[in-house]
Amino acid sequence: MRLGIKMRLGISHQCKQKTSTTVWVTIVDENDNAPEFPEEEYVTVLSEGPDTVGATIATVTAIDPDEGLNGTIRYAITHGNIGQTFRINNVTVLVNVLDVNDVTPTFPRPLEGPMEITEGQPGPRVWTVRATDVDSGPNGKVEYSITAGDPNNEFVVSPVEGELRVRRDVELDRETTPAYNITITARDLGTPPRSSTVVVWVLVLDINDNDPVLLNLPHNISVSEGAAIHTSIAQIRASDADSGRNALLTFNLTAGNMDGAFYINDTTGVVQVNRPLDRERIEEYRLTVTVKDNPENPRIARRDSDTLVVRILDENDNRPLFNRASYRAEILENSFPGDTVTVLNGPVLALDNDIGVNSVVQYKLLGTRVDLFTIDADTGVVRVRQGAKLDREAFSEPRVELQLVAEDVGGLSSSVPLSITILDVNDNPPVFSPASFTVRLPENSPTGVVVTQLSASDADAGANAWLLYRLESGAQDRFVVDALSGAVLVGNASLDREERASYRLIVMATDRGTPPLSATATLTVLLDDVNDSRPRFLRPVQTISVNESTPPGEVVATLTAEDPDLRPRLAYYIISVEARDDADKPVRGLQDSFGIDFHTGAVFVQKTLNRELVATFDIIVSVHDNASEVIDQSVSVPNARLTINVLDVNDNAPRFRPFGVANFSEKILEGAQPGTTLISVSAVDPDRGPNGQVMYQLLHLPRGDYLRLEEPSTGKIIANRTVDYEQVQWLNFTVRAQDHGSPPRFAELPVYLRIVDVNDNNPVFSQPTYQKPVFEDVALGTIIVSVSATDADSGLFAVIEYSLVDGEGKFGITPTTGDIFILSPLDRETKDHYTLTAVARDNPGGAPNNRRENSVQVLVTVLDVNDFRPRFSERVFSTSVFENEPSGTSIITLTATDLDEGDNALLTYTMQGPGADVFSLDANTGLVRSVRMLLSSERFNLTVVATDNGRPPLWGTAMLHINIIDVNDNRPIFVRPTNGTIIHIQEEKPSPQVVYEEKPPPQVVYEEKPPPQVLYEEKPPPQVVYEEKPPPQVVYEEKPPPQVLYEEKPPPQVVYEEKPPPQVVYEVYARDDDEGLNGEVRYSFLQTGAGSRDWENFHIEPVSGVITTAVKLDREKQALHSLIIVAYDLGQPVPYETTQELQVALTDIDDNEPVFHKPPKGGLAYQVLYVEEHSSPGTVVGNVTGAVDADEGSNAVVYYFLAGGDTEDNFNLSREGVLRVRKELDREDIPMYSIIVKASSNPNWSLPRGQRSQRARILDPSLDPTLQEVRIVLQDINDQPPRFSKMEYTAGVAADAKVGSDLIRVKAYDNDIGNNSIVHYHIVSITYIKLQSNTSEERSNVFVIGQTDGIIRTFDLFMAYAPGYFVVEVLASDLAGHSDIANVGIYILRDDQRLKIVINEGPERVRQFQEEFISLLSNITGAIVNTDDVQYHVTKKGRVEFDRTDVLIHVVNKQTNRILDVERVIQMIDENQEQLRNLFRNYNVMDVQPAVKSRAPDDLTTLQMAVIILAVLLFLAAMLFIFMNWYYRTVLYIGKLWLLPSEVRFVLLRIRESSGTAWPSPRLKESVCPDWHLVIRGNKTTFRKARPANPVWLDPFCRNLELAAQAEREDDLPEDLSDITDLWNSPARTHGTFGHEPQAKPEDDRYLRAAIQEYDNIAKLGQIMREGPIKGSLLNVVLDDYLRLKKLVAARLVTKSTGNGDRSSISEVGDGRLRRAELYWAELSYTLIQSDLDEDEEERLGMRGGTMRFKHKHPVELRGTEGVHVVHGSTGTLLTSDLNSLPEDDQRALARSLEALNGDGALYAERNARTESAKSTPLHRHKDSHSLRESPLEVTEL
Repeated sequence: MRLGIKMRLGISHQCKQKTSTTVWVTIVDENDNAPEFPEEEYVTVLSEGPDTVGATIATVTAIDPDEGLNGTIRYAITHGNIGQTFRINNVTVLVNVLDVNDVTPTFPRPLEGPMEITEGQPGPRVWTVRATDVDSGPNGKVEYSITAGDPNNEFVVSPVEGELRVRRDVELDRETTPAYNITITARDLGTPPRSSTVVVWVLVLDINDNDPVLLNLPHNISVSEGAAIHTSIAQIRASDADSGRNALLTFNLTAGNMDGAFYINDTTGVVQVNRPLDRERIEEYRLTVTVKDNPENPRIARRDSDTLVVRILDENDNRPLFNRASYRAEILENSFPGDTVTVLNGPVLALDNDIGVNSVVQYKLLGTRVDLFTIDADTGVVRVRQGAKLDREAFSEPRVELQLVAEDVGGLSSSVPLSITILDVNDNPPVFSPASFTVRLPENSPTGVVVTQLSASDADAGANAWLLYRLESGAQDRFVVDALSGAVLVGNASLDREERASYRLIVMATDRGTPPLSATATLTVLLDDVNDSRPRFLRPVQTISVNESTPPGEVVATLTAEDPDLRPRLAYYIISVEARDDADKPVRGLQDSFGIDFHTGAVFVQKTLNRELVATFDIIVSVHDNASEVIDQSVSVPNARLTINVLDVNDNAPRFRPFGVANFSEKILEGAQPGTTLISVSAVDPDRGPNGQVMYQLLHLPRGDYLRLEEPSTGKIIANRTVDYEQVQWLNFTVRAQDHGSPPRFAELPVYLRIVDVNDNNPVFSQPTYQKPVFEDVALGTIIVSVSATDADSGLFAVIEYSLVDGEGKFGITPTTGDIFILSPLDRETKDHYTLTAVARDNPGGAPNNRRENSVQVLVTVLDVNDFRPRFSERVFSTSVFENEPSGTSIITLTATDLDEGDNALLTYTMQGPGADVFSLDANTGLVRSVRMLLSSERFNLTVVATDNGRPPLWGTAMLHINIIDVNDNRPIFVRPTNGTIIHIQEEKPSPQVVYEEKPPPQVVYEEKPPPQVLYEEKPPPQVVYEEKPPPQVVYEEKPPPQVLYEEKPPPQVVYEEKPPPQVVYEVYARDDDEGLNGEVRYSFLQTGAGSRDWENFHIEPVSGVITTAVKLDREKQALHSLIIVAYDLGQPVPYETTQELQVALTDIDDNEPVFHKPPKGGLAYQVLYVEEHSSPGTVVGNVTGAVDADEGSNAVVYYFLAGGDTEDNFNLSREGVLRVRKELDREDIPMYSIIVKASSNPNWSLPRGQRSQRARILDPSLDPTLQEVRIVLQDINDQPPRFSKMEYTAGVAADAKVGSDLIRVKAYDNDIGNNSIVHYHIVSITYIKLQSNTSEERSNVFVIGQTDGIIRTFDLFMAYAPGYFVVEVLASDLAGHSDIANVGIYILRDDQRLKIVINEGPERVRQFQEEFISLLSNITGAIVNTDDVQYHVTKKGRVEFDRTDVLIHVVNKQTNRILDVERVIQMIDENQEQLRNLFRNYNVMDVQPAVKSRAPDDLTTLQMAVIILAVLLFLAAMLFIFMNWYYRTVLYIGKLWLLPSEVRFVLLRIRESSGTAWPSPRLKESVCPDWHLVIRGNKTTFRKARPANPVWLDPFCRNLELAAQAEREDDLPEDLSDITDLWNSPARTHGTFGHEPQAKPEDDRYLRAAIQEYDNIAKLGQIMREGPIKGSLLNVVLDDYLRLKKLVAARLVTKSTGNGDRSSISEVGDGRLRRAELYWAELSYTLIQSDLDEDEEERLGMRGGTMRFKHKHPVELRGTEGVHVVHGSTGTLLTSDLNSLPEDDQRALARSLEALNGDGALYAERNARTESAKSTPLHRHKDSHSLRESPLEVTEL
């Protein structure tokens, strides 16, 4: 058939002109259409028999739309004609039929579907529609289109194939459109066209793409804490837009459900109470409720969460509890009504854990003596009742026991005991019996001997009856009395009858009441005479040095002894001679090396000495007094020790070792690196010291500087540079050993070193790498590559041997040539490349460590050969396909692999066998598709061939079996259970044996028409033993759940063995209308995921549907279980299933032991109870609480038992939890008890006997929650007295110490705690003992003690005291009056009696080990060592070193109680140097030296002192006469200036004019410093000392005048400021204004002088601080004293000004001479007070004229050790910047003093700052000046 196409062509121009023509195109037919049968399958019926031969059974017709020969059809049977049974006529008929479009396209069915498409997939295929049209040509061609049912244009249909798909850019959404009815129209191409339609029903399958949504959250609800378990409090509602399982929702609580307090039903969302609630523990729960969908597949489940806030409402379920288990109170007797009772461990307080009105507490008192006391009901304050009278003496026991009761509004109450103690008042004095004694005592009675025992009594009680005894007078430190017992003892001072024959002692007994009462008794002591004395060496320890060459007979030392007795006869003896060598080992046989003169004590040499044998001699010498009457006292103790060090002489030369060697010879390898040890030589010298020290030296060294000595002292010779054998073969030289003697001795020895060659070059390959490709079929033995290497060494070191690494057995190498060859066949499919390592080693046959090697990589690539057949992954493929799958369905993908590569691995797939035409096979991918619809009865067995493209090609085959599966289309339906079914069963007992109850459930009979009966066989259910008859039949009905019919008698007891049998819960039943496997029903649980996993607790039999328990069910863990039962069939391809909910509720049994709640995070893991120590037996300690039983009702009762910890039976615990004491307990013995309490539901619980050996493990609360540790803390009562850390303390006080100085801290410890352990300190008595006269006297107000800190401080000055010491009796007492007494010995010491120990540590570190160090030092020296101060170290130049410490100490002789001189202490240290060496090393002691340079002379006798005083008085009288005579003839001393007669007239005139009288003060004519003269002659200004008539306290001031004058001459202060430092440490400080007022009246002008001195001292502080240490405490004292005196002086001068008639001030300045006098007078008066008097005060005093103001000079900068310090123009007033150079503690102390100084009193006006810096001696002058032309202070305003 030819077709003509008419086309009209048009050409257009840009000017819009166009033309057209017609073209006819004739289309010539091509054979491009295959014949098609109108029917895919022809079915006919043919009866068998002979008549079938030749019968026509069917006529088939095929249509070919081509024309001519292309449309001619021939027919043939292609396959299936088994045995050529059939034939078909093949007649060629050429018929040209012109077609007419008279047939409408026809669909097989008007409705296709439903077709299920899963939502959310882009472009899935839906279905392929096919319409037939028997017309030919265009009339028979059909096109498809969608004409309806797709409003959103989501589908597309292929116009030709009819394939319906979802558009590729569209994803269906089931929630928007769950189903589609799509109308597809088939239209042919005829004229006119004909069409028909088909409807395709498309169901959209759901996927889980929507989150569930909680509808009623967040939400707040309230529930009472008393709500019962299972109480429903809320129902959570949620929805999910998905469907099916994706919309199946489960609820759970994912957070906030502390202790599992609530439970949510996972299917209904009902929230229930799961455990008892307690508001006091948790007030609010913030539950996070999570809803999840699709519980079957939790991996894709979606969820939503929100908060449910549950607020717990309060119930009055808590009784008020006191904060103490008991209360202790006290009150003084005779207290007035209404007085408050002091509660010692109060206040009284009870708390109720409830809230609101339930927590309001009321108090009341119960007891027999409530008539004495009352309590405030609201506050709990206890007071004395009106009309009550407290009299302690009226009580047999001064204690009232009451009961405190606290009660809330609901009547709940608790009580604790209240013990009120009536305190005593002191009203009875002590009484001695008898009042006088007389005793006798030997004079040599030692210290501590009891002289007699005194006794007094006091009728009071407590502290008022406790007596302290002390000696009032007459003891003179010879006797002491024990303060507590009254025993009179011999004191520390020795008794001597010749000095005094008797003593009359007055002893006083004082009670400790307030005020104290006392009584006295008289004791007379008569001494009996005894003679005693002992000789002693003047220097017990001496050390000398003697040369070993000292000849025999020469005296080397003399030991001298003395005896205090008269006419002693002393004899000296050598007790022992001990010789020791350098190793400190004894040397025998030298005892007679030294001798001693019997009479003189001279020690001389007896035998020749040898230093090489002996280093030291220790000689012990004893002296005897042959005239002694007492044998024990005739020998010296201790003996003298003389240490003789033998000095060495150089008499030996060094010798090399080994001795006798002629030379040293050694071989060394070449290449030794610099520093390598070549050889070591050693020489020894038997001499000692420098004579035996050997040094080494190398001589005659070879060229090249190859070697050197490492150290001259060691003899080790090392390489100085690398040695190469090719350059040097020998190194020869000489080594010399020489000592350090004088003259030196030496020895020499030659050394020969031979150089040995080494292998030091590696082989080198000719190429860095080698590469070679090779085919995998290469022949064995073929050489593929050769490697080559060379070695720069020679000989065997240059011979190379080859080897191969990592050849894997495929390759080999020739060792001599390096040829690499094939060793075994290659397989590229196994490995396609090899990386070989070729190794070249030199020195074949040599030692492994002397062979060098190198390596190179050889890369071999294996090329492919087509030698591998294609292989399928399986030899036989089997697959199944459902019968309803459309044509074109993918069946299976077959894959084969070819291990070759390239074209050799490219595969092509073909398929053969019967039915191969039913399927299509993709030749490239191996995908098999169906060509038509398949029938379930069909089976296909096909052969698949995979062929590669190799040359020649190889192939592989596999079998393909395809099964057609029937379709399952019916779901199971549940018969039972019905909706809402709840099964009640009893929870299972945890005990190993379970007994069923006796009463069986009632028998139930079912209806007549059940499903087929199910009869049990003879075998019973697992582990259940029935009696003779088998179990009854179980007959089911369709509706009710199954029930079991019991016989009259219950089943017997069922005893479980190790594992209990499962409990039958229920039997489910479902039916399925399908047949075969599609109708077989199986049962399972829906596994709902993490939200609810109740299904894990049960087991369902898949076939029978019987549900049993899988675990022991515990109601306390979960009371209700929700199960979702799934019934599914075994149909294919997809089994159908149905779900049904079943709930199982558990009833309670007593199966839980009570447990204690775990404490919250950070809380205590135990319960704490309190009880007062010494409480009487039966006292209630408290209640053990906190155990909770998870059961319900009577099963939840808790009983408490003592399980452990109470080994001594101290406590009793009732079953209700009330704990009491059984016996009195003492807190000081055991402060706390720990017991283990067992909580049990068994009222008769006891610890099993068989486990007592494992009690420690069993009673572990961390392992057993039924156990609770309870700690009983004993509350303290004041029953322990304080005790001093030691009974005797010692300390020292400097003679120049100021008032308020800290001396020593005593410490007493009280084993009580709290306020009961507070200790107060008091001084009982102070006894002063004079060492010279050996007398004692009682003193008072010499020392004070801190009441709380125990620090003893000075309260007096000590310059007036003769040498001696104080015995201070200190009392330590607590608040209850318990006390202890200690004695403190305080020794008066001079500065030269102090020793300074320099330690290389900071003061803070030293203070840490100070006490330990002093204790060890005392033990070693055998003396009392006291610390005076710990401060920074100061060098000789005055520089402070903050990393070192000076420890100032003084040492007291234990026997004599005398302070040892520094020389004696240093001698003691030298004597014990061996023991002290380690001590000093451990504590970094650097030096021990006297604290001051000079030493005060020894104490003078009374006669010597009298002679000296008389001589001084005579001298002073003579000097006074001479001086007065000169004085009246030459100069007149006014104030501080000596003026010439011509100058005096001006001074007197101006003073008379200003004051109106001849002298402003009668004391103007007195000499302020009569012993110092300021003499001005020419251009020199000097001081001269006239006469020593100053009071002692003025010496520092006058000394400052001299220093100031010296500073003017030198333009600065003196370089050596030690004079200023001495000034601060001088005794005059404390006799002037520091801590003690002058002995003068307030109006005395010495106050003025004292203030001037204070000004001057303060002015020096700045400069002294820059040169040496001044502690902050000293600054504090200075400034405090200055502030006090400044007020007094100001008041004094104001009084003087107002007392005279004319009070005019200086108004103008005269000539130079008067200017000097006036300025100085003004500086002495106005400078001190001008800034302190404000204008109002001046107007009040009526002062006329102007005021004087001063202008200060500009400050200057001085550079000190800590930086720049600003110093005023005067002598150096301390500024604020100086504070920064002090330690922090001193800075704070000084800052407080300055703050007080600047802010104190009304006399300090704001103008104070103008003259505050003028606090110094104003005597600054310039050189070459005849007069005081310039002063630091200038008058600038009048």
